[in-house]
Amino acid sequence: MQKIKCFDYCGDKNAFIPLLGFALSDISETLDEEEKEIITLVFTNDYHVAIDISVQDGRVMISEPYAVKEDLTAITDEEAAV
Repeated sequence: MQKIKCFDYCGDKNAFIPLLGFALSDISETLDEEEKEIITLVFTNDYHVAIDISVQDGRVMISEPYAVKEDLTAITDEEAAV
């Protein structure tokens, strides 16, 4: 997983259907290059698959599902190949 793709949420509630069976596992706060706050909610399931939802002023982004380790760090392509 070199880069996790994110997509802007455009009001389609079906975008959240992949979250069925997921639980909130982490919340983080960062700043973008313009010093605007971004809140990221990480949802994981029992199979160590995660989906991020990032909320910023007037913008919501949803990541594609990605594999994570116990500590919620993304599994790299090299680790997945083993």
